[in-house]
Amino acid sequence: WTDFFTQQLRWSRGTYETLFKQYGKALLRVPPGRLFSYTLMLVYYPMTAVNWLLGMLSCVLFLWFGASGTQVAASIWLMLYSDAAALQIGLYLWNRRHNVSPHEPEGSGGLAGMAMSALSAPIYLKSLGSAVLRTDGRFVVTPKGGQVSPDRLLTFRIHLFWAAVLLSSLAASVYLDHTHVAMRTWATLGLAISLSPVAVWAWTVRQDKRAEAARAVPVPAPPPPEPAYVTTTTAPAPSATTTASAGTTATTTAGGN
Repeated sequence: WTDFFTQQLRWSRGTYETLFKQYGKALLRVPPGRLFSYTLMLVYYPMTAVNWLLGMLSCVLFLWFGASGTQVAASIWLMLYSDAAALQIGLYLWNRRHNVSPHEPEGSGGLAGMAMSALSAPIYLKSLGSAVLRTDGRFVVTPKGGQVSPDRLLTFRIHLFWAAVLLSSLAASVYLDHTHVAMRTWATLGLAISLSPVAVWAWTVRQDKRAEAARAVPVPAPPPPEPAYVTTTTAPAPSATTTASAGTTATTTAGGN
C-alpha cells in the first residue's frame, strides 16, 4: 500500500503540473482530435479529486447542518441518475475494446483497476491540494522487484482522516435528526472506501502472522522403525527308531521293485 499510494501521488501530481504549466502551450499546436484525446486523459485525476471533495462536502453539510440543495422527486432523480449511469457504463464497455494496457489480460472487465482507482480518490485530492497551494512534493522512486516498503498505520493517514470526518458526521446526524436515507447511504459508501485499504492491510498482516506461526511450530519427527528380529526354528534330531524304520522301508521297496 505504501508504494502504491506513493506512485499514485506522484502520477497525479505530475498530471496537475502538466495542466498548470504545459497544457496551455498545446492548445495552438496540437490538432483538435489529438487535443481532445489528450484532454480526456489529463482531466481524470482532477475530476476524481473534485468529485470526492464535493461528495464529502455535501454529506458533511447535510449531516451536520441539514443543508440540502434543490428538492427533486425521487422518481425524477432516479431517472436522471440511471440515464447518466447507463451512459457511463455503455461508454466504458465500448472503450474496453481498445484496451492496450499491458497490465490487464485481454478481455478482462477492468473491475480491479476501477476498485483501486476508487480507493485512491483521497490520494488524488491530497495531491491536488498540494498542487494548488504550490507546495513542494517529494519525489520518491517506487521500489522495484523484491524491494517493498513496509506498510504501517501511518500509511493510511489520509484515508483515516476522511473516515474520522464521516464517522463524526454520521454520529452528529443521529443526534441532530438529519436522517436522510440517500445522504447516509453516500456517507456510508465513502466510509467504506476510506476504511477498505486499512481493513485489507490488517487482514493480510493477520494472515502473514498465522503463516509465520505455523512455520515456527516444530514438526514432530517420525518414530524410529522397529528393529527386525530373525526367527529360526531348530528341527529335532532324528531318533534311532525313526532311522531304523526308514532303512526297513527302503529295503522293502527295493525288494519289491
